[in-house]
Amino acid sequence: MFIILPWRSLTARQIVHMVELAELAQVKGFDSRTIEKLRAFVSILPVSRTPVNVNFAPAEVLVGLIEDLTLSDARLIVQQRQGQPYKDIADFKQTLAAWRDKRLWMAIFL
Repeated sequence: MFIILPWRSLTARQIVHMVELAELAQVKGFDSRTIEKLRAFVSILPVSRTPVNVNFAPAEVLVGLIEDLTLSDARLIVQQRQGQPYKDIADFKQTLAAWRDKRLWMAIFL
């Protein structure tokens, strides 16, 4: 999802095999302050895809996972789910489809 360039001293293979967040300090542009800001939103996971529970993911994580989702729209999705969590992934996808339809309508008519 995220491509970090340019590298300071890590190779792409080493980035893929990162085992702890502090290793980002070896990548150009990442200092300890930046890493601490990311800590609540970043996890070091195995190379294979790891599912994210959309009923618990913060808006910032949803933005990182879903193409074209803005932070303000993700915050609205998080607010909506507080009253009624998504039953399953199909329920969540239906919400995304409605969001995209609304956004398209607004772009055309407003």
